[in-house]
Amino acid sequence: MQSETASSEAIIPAEMTIEELRLRVRQLEAENAAMRPIVLRMAEARMCRDAVTMIESCPHCSLKRGGAYGYSGVHDEKCVVSQARALGF
Repeated sequence: MQSETASSEAIIPAEMTIEELRLRVRQLEAENAAMRPIVLRMAEARMCRDAVTMIESCPHCSLKRGGAYGYSGVHDEKCVVSQARALGF
């Protein structure tokens, strides 16, 4: 859904007025400001690995996965990684 919105909004229709464009710019700036803290936390989000058991865990949710068994598992719905992915990162 996010990618549909992003691609359809990338093309500005010729019939948009200046005021509509200004409103859209304000909306995009507000969205950018809302995403900034998530993006900063994602930049710091690294999987933590226990050197003895080789189990990786996400510092932001309950995800734990064994590196020897492949990378299965999903981040919690409220995890910043899931939120960033929902926003298209």
